[in-house]
Amino acid sequence: MLQLLQQNEITNEDLLQIKEIFEKYEKKYIEWLIEHERWRKIYKVYEKLYKMYFELKRNEAAYELVLGCGLLLWRQPNCQIIQRHILTARCVIEFEKDKKEIKVLFDENNPKVNLEDEMIDLEYRPSGIIESKKALLEDSSVFDLFSTTENNSNNIISFLKAFVNTLHPQGKYEHINQPDLKNINDIPRIEFAPAIILRKRTEPYLKWLNDLSKLEIKEISPLILEIAEIKKEDEEFYDTNKSTLIDYRLYFPKPYNEEQKKIIERLNFSNLVVIQGPPGTGKSHTIANLIAHLLAEGKRVLVTAKTSRALAVLKNLIPEKLREFCIFLFGDSSFEEKEHLEHSVKSLLYNLRNLDSERLENSIKELEEELEKIKCKKKRINASNSKVSKLRKRRL
Repeated sequence: MLQLLQQNEITNEDLLQIKEIFEKYEKKYIEWLIEHERWRKIYKVYEKLYKMYFELKRNEAAYELVLGCGLLLWRQPNCQIIQRHILTARCVIEFEKDKKEIKVLFDENNPKVNLEDEMIDLEYRPSGIIESKKALLEDSSVFDLFSTTENNSNNIISFLKAFVNTLHPQGKYEHINQPDLKNINDIPRIEFAPAIILRKRTEPYLKWLNDLSKLEIKEISPLILEIAEIKKEDEEFYDTNKSTLIDYRLYFPKPYNEEQKKIIERLNFSNLVVIQGPPGTGKSHTIANLIAHLLAEGKRVLVTAKTSRALAVLKNLIPEKLREFCIFLFGDSSFEEKEHLEHSVKSLLYNLRNLDSERLENSIKELEEELEKIKCKKKRINASNSKVSKLRKRRL
């Protein structure tokens, strides 16, 4: 080694100097590498934002820019996977060419946060969110809501926690920025995970805007007026506190409560009734009672649902005898579906062919007489209970 050094005229002092120079260079290189990596990440974001800016400028009518927050990760009971932000706020993007700066700002013309939950199946969509939390979105600006202090009860985080807890009793909120997309299961999870999203406006939305611009509205449909709860000058709204059913006969085959009676009252008064409630509150049970009642009155009933599962649940709730007068179609083109349809039609034809009108009329008459006897007995019992109650009060 020494011999080699002597031949190349490199001394030990030279080696120490080379080592010192290399260490200085290595230090500067590492510093540059760290800075370059930081710059590369920023440039990557800058490049994405510039592409968004260019796309918006090129076709602003077809695209919109939003800030998404509250990433819902959930496999619904119908096995449909949701991976989408539930809260969005409209944004605008500005590009200063001289400084080469890009800014993403909240849209001052639309400074509200929107709840997007249409991807959740209607059957599982939460309707019991605390009203104050709903009002929070309507009454606050995005600047107030996007305060990320976790203890602040009047911000986005508070709403996200309330939403996921209403969606499922074991729902979980995680305050993280980078989403974890690997673990999606039956328990809904919402992650803070903010993201700037450039998305296409939906085709129906664009078509609707185009059609609306051409439409000459002369008269609004009465059904639309009812949905919007707009009344004409010469009519009154249904009073939910006033009962119109005195001796009205209900044909409910299943147990019912006062709320279900009010639905029938409202159907007699209005062309439209909306029943809403979270899963498990008895909506399908109520619909089964309504179907039986309306059919018993000689009316025809059409039932539709977003999913075939909801229709299958309802079918099982309809009394077996009544199913013979119903046709079930679940939107499936399979052989089994065709068999169901054929069986339903055959049952209807069989019942019509073997219909004994005289026997049925006699049976109805007997049952009505029996019903009247029961009503009289009920009145006597109520009168007796009333007398007993008055006597007890006098003694007290």
